[in-house]
Amino acid sequence: MRYLLPAVLACALLLPGHNASAQTTVGLKGGLSFSTLTNKQPDWKSRTGFAAGIALDMRAGPIGIQPELLYVQKGVKSDGSPSSDAPKLDYAEIPVLLKVTIPLPALQPFVYAGPSVGFRLSCKLGEVDCASGVIKSTDFGAALGGGIRLGGNKGLTLEGRYMWGLKDVHDLTSGVDSRTRTFLVLAGVSL
Repeated sequence: MRYLLPAVLACALLLPGHNASAQTTVGLKGGLSFSTLTNKQPDWKSRTGFAAGIALDMRAGPIGIQPELLYVQKGVKSDGSPSSDAPKLDYAEIPVLLKVTIPLPALQPFVYAGPSVGFRLSCKLGEVDCASGVIKSTDFGAALGGGIRLGGNKGLTLEGRYMWGLKDVHDLTSGVDSRTRTFLVLAGVSL
């Protein structure tokens, strides 16, 4: 949490003053998540899940801030071998992204990067709920991605994003350092 506030303040300082050319759009998005953990067990495989949420695109010219609220499935799955306690993790993710858009009339490419904090909504080891103290309740990370908006300032969006977990998700001091790694493919609509 100590990294989130300075990053948001730095992004806010980079924005030009709010004026008549400033605009805010709301976007709904959803798609697939492809997730894994660093230092995973040999019988653990990447987990394919989904992600969905809402975003605010606040811009003054080509530079803006895009805070989001997303539901993201992370973790790994087991291939049925003896170690079937692969953690399946579901998070409410709040990324705050610095976004640069090339404002063309019909097709607007964009790139973004920024910090993210995830609040664990559920955790399963195999098919059993995680015991208290096994997986941390928050995950701090960074996101980097880009995409295109079709149809000008309001329209369809297509994007790809990679998210790095910056902290070990295990709550136990087992010596295993497992961090989330997630790739998102998202489609959405800007209203």
